[in-house]
Amino acid sequence: MIDKVASMFRVERRVECLANCSVSPVCDSYNYHAADKTCQLNTHDSSVEISILMRSALIGPFRPRPLSSD
Repeated sequence: MIDKVASMFRVERRVECLANCSVSPVCDSYNYHAADKTCQLNTHDSSVEISILMRSALIGPFRPRPLSSD
């Protein structure tokens, strides 16, 4: 699945992030970052996943090249 951030905002506690996700019709998962108290509500877009899989089948998986020591 490909996550897309549907919304991002500040909350005091993780449970507030969870509560916002549970009442949002577009929220499939959430991320809570305690350091800056931000909440991200995520939606999963399977159509993007399918296009990535098809591209991978056509051109092969991405393989990063090693860094040169120049």
